[in-house]
Amino acid sequence: MYKHDHISVKTDIDYRQSLVRQLYNRMLNTRLDEITKEADPPFIFAYSGYGSDVGDLDTYTAFANVPEGKIEHALDVLLTENERALRHGFNASELERQKTAMKENIMRQAKEQDKIDSRRLITRYIYHYLDGNPIPSIDQQLAYYEKFLPTITVEEIDALAKDWITPENRVVVVTAPEKDDVVLPTEEDLLGLIDGIANKEIAPYEDKVITAPLFDKELSAVSIKQTASYDEVGVKEFELENGVKIVLKPTTFKNDEIMMTASSEGGTSLYEDEDYMNATNASRIVAQSGLGDFSDSDLEKLLTGKTVGVFPYIGSYYEGVSGSCSPKDLETMLQLTYMYFTDVRKDEEAFNSYISKQANTYKNLMSNPAYYFMDHSMKLRTNNHPRVGFPTAESLESIDYDRALEIYKERFADASGFTFIFVGNFEEETLKEMCQKYLGNLPSSGVEETYMNRQIDYVEGEINDLINMGAAPKTQVELFFHGPFEWTPENAYHFNSMLDVLRIKMRESMREDKGGVYGVRVSGNASRIPEERYSITVSFNCDPGNTEDLIATAMKDVEHATKNGASEKDLTKVKETQRQSMIKSLEENTYWRSKLENVYENGVSPSTISLEHLEKSIQGLDSDDIKNAASQYFGSGNFIRMVMEPAEVENN
Repeated sequence: MYKHDHISVKTDIDYRQSLVRQLYNRMLNTRLDEITKEADPPFIFAYSGYGSDVGDLDTYTAFANVPEGKIEHALDVLLTENERALRHGFNASELERQKTAMKENIMRQAKEQDKIDSRRLITRYIYHYLDGNPIPSIDQQLAYYEKFLPTITVEEIDALAKDWITPENRVVVVTAPEKDDVVLPTEEDLLGLIDGIANKEIAPYEDKVITAPLFDKELSAVSIKQTASYDEVGVKEFELENGVKIVLKPTTFKNDEIMMTASSEGGTSLYEDEDYMNATNASRIVAQSGLGDFSDSDLEKLLTGKTVGVFPYIGSYYEGVSGSCSPKDLETMLQLTYMYFTDVRKDEEAFNSYISKQANTYKNLMSNPAYYFMDHSMKLRTNNHPRVGFPTAESLESIDYDRALEIYKERFADASGFTFIFVGNFEEETLKEMCQKYLGNLPSSGVEETYMNRQIDYVEGEINDLINMGAAPKTQVELFFHGPFEWTPENAYHFNSMLDVLRIKMRESMREDKGGVYGVRVSGNASRIPEERYSITVSFNCDPGNTEDLIATAMKDVEHATKNGASEKDLTKVKETQRQSMIKSLEENTYWRSKLENVYENGVSPSTISLEHLEKSIQGLDSDDIKNAASQYFGSGNFIRMVMEPAEVENN
């Protein structure tokens, strides 16, 4: 970290200079990101750039998240890249890409300025009040970008590093796990390494410019087999020749956003336990390996200036893709989707990079009490099922790349069971034609698949579990209830409403009345897949001396709900909160994407998420519904009490 006097942004020229600094930061960090994709990267993440994050000072920061045992190597690589920028600067091609990306970003903001979230405005106003930061409108900023970006040269950006990277006002900080086998470099080692960078031979950065088109296949539109409409929710669906189902929900909630999600039954459940790590990591490996002839870095360069992203996934019971784009980039999103089905790429370097970063991420995870408790909880609930819990460095390093790639191709070899859902600001006929062209030509065999139940069952009966770990003077508590569930939209609504009532009661009794917790979390899940069942978790942190009293208070609130349901006051509060949340959510693309995905996966009509249907459910909710739900779901006899106390409590 190099400390500098603060640079204020008060004038047009100041604003232009802030754009120059942004361009420098973006170009250098793109280079650092490329290094993280190497087979054995020196760091998991790295950042370098100029900013104003330390009081009234500006800083030029070079930061890296480093694998164990690689501190000096990572620092050497990080400082070498900074020195490369200092000596040789940047390429014109790098600069043009970042100008394009910045222009795309501000133009997108301009398109959405009439729908900006008030929280973002408040943040800008706060900093204006505290620091005197100017708050130009989006249109003003766009005008500045259009005026200044074309005038910024590589030469003036190259000149910045010599003012930022200096031997004066330099601070070096190294943090590491407190472990006996972790050897840290001395101050002398670090200073010697830093001073030695100036004497290294460092070649200029070579920028690979991509000119080939992303997609060059000639595809013809296929016909539509059947259609359906659900006017009460503004949803249309149709099926293509290859069996792919398309669901359309056009909206104007955002001016520059189209969201996509697609799924098909199967997922990792179709593979044996010995293949689980291959299956569950396959899509993430593919997503970091590029597409067709393009590496992941090539793809990023190729997509500069576009607002688009597509991400494949293989979950426990489904596989699919999710994506989003600007309306102008709709065709690119569908081209990428087509390629994730038909033209994935094998990249050994990308695979090795993925395994290295993941293994280092999880290597010391269990030394963190919070993560240890989460892992222990998941395993205790399921009697140590092999598919449950965080991965280990050893399990990640056992992944067979060829087998993982084979599994990925199997899951995406047949699109006939996929349902694609599109929500956002699109022209229906245009989207329909593109779906006929790209999604209609996805491979299909017409073979129907479904998931398998791998019997990841919760243990029955009552369990009382105590862990002693950590030095912080706090206790972590988790109360877990579970049992069978009869899944219907009505039962699911009553289940969730009962949890809403409990959240109110426990917040009042445990936080406001007793002052024993900062917050209490009441969460639950009522699922249909792979079998109909529910689970409820009540969790909180507290002082070790208050543990038993607060657990008793929580259980008393549960008992009250099973015997009395909800008071009129609490029921009114829950209904009003649900109603306000519903009104807000019905104007959000993310809500419709999630709800439509849920509807189609659960095999119910889209009409069940209409305003009229939801309002009818809210109006009909009464105290007996809460009482009956609480009695049923807290009366199964299946209860796990998990408590983690500090290690010193055990010693005392």
